Amino acid sequence: MGEGGKKMKKFSIFVIIIIFIFIFGRSTQATTCLQDVPYKNQAWVKPDFSEKKFLGVDIYLPPNFSFFSDDHYPVVIYLHSGGGFMGSKELPNFPAEKKAVEYLAETGHVVLCPDYSLNLKAGKTAFDAIQDIRDLISWMVTRPLAMFASPAENFHMDTSRVSMVGTSYGAYLALMITREETAVPITRLVLNSGIYDLRQFFPEETAFPGETAIMIANIVGYHGPDYWTQVKKEGTIFVPEEESLALQNWDSPLFMKKRGEFSLEFSGTTVKTVVIIHGEDDEVIPFSQALLGVEGLNATLVSFEGGHGLNFPVFREVWEAALF
Repeated sequence: MGEGGKKMKKFSIFVIIIIFIFIFGRSTQATTCLQDVPYKNQAWVKPDFSEKKFLGVDIYLPPNFSFFSDDHYPVVIYLHSGGGFMGSKELPNFPAEKKAVEYLAETGHVVLCPDYSLNLKAGKTAFDAIQDIRDLISWMVTRPLAMFASPAENFHMDTSRVSMVGTSYGAYLALMITREETAVPITRLVLNSGIYDLRQFFPEETAFPGETAIMIANIVGYHGPDYWTQVKKEGTIFVPEEESLALQNWDSPLFMKKRGEFSLEFSGTTVKTVVIIHGEDDEVIPFSQALLGVEGLNATLVSFEGGHGLNFPVFREVWEAALF
């Protein structure tokens, strides 16, 4: 089957999904999740190294959603954790992430929870994941054909009210994605246990313990299956000197060092509000990263007693208090 035939097949599957939804027309009082809707015709390597033919997104619809109403719903794009080498939309690294996604849908949002490229294939880096999510945002407002509505129109998304939430590696990706304008404006960010300045990890030494080192290595690039076996066995990563030097001069970790001060350059971005949530006892990404993020992003900081990951009670309080 040629490339055009493959695209038409994917398109046909999407049209069948939409027709099926329109037949039933309305969700129940509980939320509805449409699983694995294709958004990008690109192979995806799963955490178990098996391969899927496309990148998909789970779409959570709020209670009593109806395709026949005039209601439009605010949108949340949720980016899961996993350090760039594990996790998926179905199985995020922290169980509380699934709870947070369902909570957002229950409170009246259309929630998009996508898979994105993991660094499990030669040449893959964080920038592939960033491009995937930028493509998802473009997909939201793209009409397959002039006669068909876009996903945003089909699912009654209010594209003037779009937030992005990320946890751990997902928080890093969210910042990178929103550094520049996107096809749909992202106006609010909620970042859980994120890393905001990679260069703080590279001032003098290049050996780091555990998951923090894995995340750093994933952002830098892929090193091969044998490398990960060694990491899991020894619990440390040694970053070669040339990569350490490259990172020290790397512009992509969001912050630019000018006159000894860190500042985030949101060049042309539409982000208006940023909330950073971080555990004071985080052993994977130290709390000092949150303080750097607050300073560089002019963000609101919400701290809690605890470690790494998404703390659902705190996250819910932030959302209910409308700090964003």
